[in-house]
Amino acid sequence: MHTFEELKKKNRFATIYLDIYSTENLKGLINQLGTSLFRMKKTFGEKMEEFLHSFRYVRPIVSIDQLTGFPSVSFMIADEKEARNTLEELFDLLRERAKKIPIVIAIDEFQQIGNYPEKNIEAMIRG
Repeated sequence: MHTFEELKKKNRFATIYLDIYSTENLKGLINQLGTSLFRMKKTFGEKMEEFLHSFRYVRPIVSIDQLTGFPSVSFMIADEKEARNTLEELFDLLRERAKKIPIVIAIDEFQQIGNYPEKNIEAMIRG
């Protein structure tokens, strides 16, 4: 977290921190990553426009967390193929944003991915 704070101070990097310990499957990971992307610095209108244009297979559902007041994103995902496509779309969105400013992502409890019922998720993310 200290490293992330230092990177933010320099304004040369965007940062995303995910703690995926509580996730049980690919859908949980997608929801956390989607929420993190949605919370990155942009106006609400820019965020909504970008999200609505970025997803071909599913539509994000934006809500406000009643405890924190922060926006949250979830995805209605029917099956594993749709989940994999959505994850790929999130990475495409990251690639587009990284053209403007490099993005550093830290995934805490990465080993949790090994417990997901979906196979080869670790390879997909590392790729």
